Amino acid sequence: MSKMRGVDAFGKLWKRREEFELHGVGRVAALSLPNFVKAKKTQRDKDWPMIRRLIEADVARAPSRMPSIRCRFWLQECRSYELLRDLARRHPELARRVRRPALRAAITGDPARTAALLRNEEDRERHQDRLYWAPVRSAGTACRGCVVTARISGGTNDVPSAIAETVNHLVDEYRRHCLWFLRDDYYPATDEERLRVLAYIQRHGDRSAYMRAAEVRRWLLRTSSAASAAS
Repeated sequence: MSKMRGVDAFGKLWKRREEFELHGVGRVAALSLPNFVKAKKTQRDKDWPMIRRLIEADVARAPSRMPSIRCRFWLQECRSYELLRDLARRHPELARRVRRPALRAAITGDPARTAALLRNEEDRERHQDRLYWAPVRSAGTACRGCVVTARISGGTNDVPSAIAETVNHLVDEYRRHCLWFLRDDYYPATDEERLRVLAYIQRHGDRSAYMRAAEVRRWLLRTSSAASAAS
């Protein structure tokens, strides 16, 4: 799984997990609410109403006295004018220390400006999410293009060779930065070697390299599984 935008690595998220009892299942672990809210700041329309409802529910069920870190989280992430205004009234000292234009507008009693600033926050996060995942989509499009071209030119049996060519292209592109320990003329000859090379690129490359190698790896595993099932 690719690393989610805006949150820490899995190890840190696991340390901050929240656990609860699920009827019929037992005790389960999940992302803490602050981390879950960060992970939900995506370009998808359905995620933003969810953020609003989760924070409103958290505030509604909270006891009268809560740690300041939780109250700060509410003031930083709340998505409605009414609740922002009420939270600022209940925690005035803390609200003055939170740097957030939408909160300032709510404190002054301006619902229209608060709504506009909340929308600006959402638009900014959507834009950042599109930029973050662009390398994955680019790699996926390129890999799918190779597969489609192979099917048109030579039939379904050429799909694995198209992916092999894509892996070789990545080897050429990242040989200097990620594969310096391999021979200068090395290219993987088997699917096992291709998977190993892709893992090297993911381990030693930047985020773009990681995303591209991960997408090609998914296609390689998919075609390998299909070939195994057909044999």
